[in-house]
Amino acid sequence: MKNTLNFSNAVKAAAACAICAAACLFVGWLSALFQGESLSQWYPLIKKPSFTPPNMVFPVAWCILYVLAGISAGLVLASPKEGKTAPILIFCAQLFANFLWSVLFFGMRNPAAGLADSIVLLILAALYAKSAWNFSKTAAILFVPYVLWCAFATILNLWIVFLN
Repeated sequence: MKNTLNFSNAVKAAAACAICAAACLFVGWLSALFQGESLSQWYPLIKKPSFTPPNMVFPVAWCILYVLAGISAGLVLASPKEGKTAPILIFCAQLFANFLWSVLFFGMRNPAAGLADSIVLLILAALYAKSAWNFSKTAAILFVPYVLWCAFATILNLWIVFLN
């Protein structure tokens, strides 16, 4: 009987991870809709620091990070511990901030507003990783690359503001 319960829990955890990863990828796809013409007509013309990755790196990196983030959120949701509401709300808030960045930076062509949002996103991402640790160490570790990429993106955004 115990093996059946463990298998059932594993299936529920896998489903939670898959649903959360799909939701993160969907948010990423939605945010890409706001990039539109700005990505091809405005972004190439603004000054960027020398450490700016090639444009192709961003969608690949974000796809990987969204999947890892979704798995992380799924593991927190699947945790048997009580009190998951706070980390999940923080996760949702950081995902919204992530979406909003594309609207501000590309949609409105406003790097300064994007920077303000990026700082909020970085804080929320770090808070989520810290709170996820209490529910699943694996969830927190899976989210570390996301936090690091957000830190890099914030620095990149800061330089774009300074250069323009």
